[in-house]
Amino acid sequence: MKTYLSAILLSVTPVLARAVEMPAETPPPPDADPTAIIGFVLIMVGMICGYVWYIWHKERQRKQDQP
Repeated sequence: MKTYLSAILLSVTPVLARAVEMPAETPPPPDADPTAIIGFVLIMVGMICGYVWYIWHKERQRKQDQP
């Protein structure tokens, strides 16, 4: 366990050093395309609704199958 912890710390150290060296003046991130955001939200909500429907349908089916 100690070797894994030390290996993780040694592998993260260069990343932290690089983050400290980064200049404070970084350019702002580019604007995201609204179409992509809307598409992502629609797909995400659709997947959540599909999952809820599937769980509800399976539970209903299980209750009907019980004697």
